[in-house]
Amino acid sequence: MARRRRWKAPNNPTVQARQVWAALFPGHPWPKGWRVQWAGFMRGAMGLTIYSERRILLSYGDARKGDVVGTLCHEFVHMRSGPSLRHGREFRALENGLRERIGLSTMVEARAREN
Repeated sequence: MARRRRWKAPNNPTVQARQVWAALFPGHPWPKGWRVQWAGFMRGAMGLTIYSERRILLSYGDARKGDVVGTLCHEFVHMRSGPSLRHGREFRALENGLRERIGLSTMVEARAREN
C-alpha cells in the first residue's frame, strides 16, 4: 500500500492576518507572539484559537470555499477576549461589529443569503 504524502501548507497566512488585524484595529499592534497557520482540514471548524500556544489555526480545506476574513474576525474576538468569553450574544455582537468594520455582511445576513 502506498503511503499518503503529508499535507504541506501553501503559505504562511500570518502576513495576511496581520493586514486584516491592522484594518480592524488601527493603532493597535499585532499581539506579541501570536501566529496564524494553516491546517489541512479540521472537521466542523474553520478556525481554532489555541491560547496556550498563541496560535490560530485555519482550515485550508474549508477556506478554499469559505470566508477566511470572516473566520479571522471570529478568531480575533477569541484572541482579544481570552477563553472566558464563550459563543453567545455578546460574542456575536463583537464579531458582527468587526465584520461590519471591514465591509463584510454580519452573520445573520450571511445565513439569510444561504437559505
